Amino acid sequence: LSSLSTLSTITGRLLNSSSVPKGPTFLSRDSRTNLAYFTSADSNIFESFDMENFSMIRSYRTGLRPISASVNRLGRIAYISNNGDST
Repeated sequence: LSSLSTLSTITGRLLNSSSVPKGPTFLSRDSRTNLAYFTSADSNIFESFDMENFSMIRSYRTGLRPISASVNRLGRIAYISNNGDST
């Protein structure tokens, strides 16, 4: 497993850390909902993560080697680009 961490940009101190599936490759944050989304190219997944509670919400299977993602304004549709297949 890998980890997702938050650091203070003022002190450099580690604020939180949580285990996530191996190989997170992309992270996007929605400040309206305080959710973070990331892809894992090694695990072929897209994850939603609650930044307030610092916990995983849901994991979604993707195509091979997802490298980036974008979520629509309502947070209901995710667009994932995969680097390893035709999905």
